[in-house]
Amino acid sequence: MNLIEGLARLDLPDFELASRNDVDALGAFLEANGMTVVDPPGEYYGRSYYAVYFTDPDGMKLEAMVYSRRRRNGGRGRDKPTAFYRSLA
Repeated sequence: MNLIEGLARLDLPDFELASRNDVDALGAFLEANGMTVVDPPGEYYGRSYYAVYFTDPDGMKLEAMVYSRRRRNGGRGRDKPTAFYRSLA
């Protein structure tokens, strides 16, 4: 992966959570605290991608998701964008 591929989604910061239940809990927390939920918890881009989309107080769109796509290597490894973002930390 080159740098451009990894930076392609900096316009939509995302946070990877551990499970669908965590995504659902965050969605409920956001709504209970008056945050703007743009798209409620649900499947997006297929069954392996579960997310909630919301905005921060400045109106920037954010995403919290869990990505559970099974890989040819027996499920080991991470998707490239997530690995790239974690390498920046």
